[in-house]
Amino acid sequence: MKKTYLIDSENVNEIWVELVDVLCAEDEILVFYTDKSAHMSYDRIIRLIEQKIGTIRWIKCFGGQNALDFQLVTELGYCINQEPDKEYIIVSNDMGYDAAVRYWKQRACNVRRIRGTECEKIVRRQQKETEAEVCHVDAGLLEKEA
Repeated sequence: MKKTYLIDSENVNEIWVELVDVLCAEDEILVFYTDKSAHMSYDRIIRLIEQKIGTIRWIKCFGGQNALDFQLVTELGYCINQEPDKEYIIVSNDMGYDAAVRYWKQRACNVRRIRGTECEKIVRRQQKETEAEVCHVDAGLLEKEA
């Protein structure tokens, strides 16, 4: 299933960059940022530049209290209208998004929120699944050779 990650960069800093390692070609990351968003390290910037799969879009938000949050939720609604069959994942530690998640779930939309630290867990889980698939394929080849 296609995925769109909506990143609250004021809230999760640069940890979301880990998601680049698990993107599929049809996936996208929407990074919402303001002047208050954390600065990124050179290593993370290089990873983004070298990223070859998926799409990353940068959305500069207007300033103000909770302004980024409102713009992210507005974009979420727009995206759901355009592609209702996608999975939408808000990446933020801010539980205030949970009301919007419940709203869309009641309308049978595939929306959830994850914490910033869960980005690393998703990557580790994906790596383990990939390793298990490789081991399974290798075992199958060994059986054929025997």
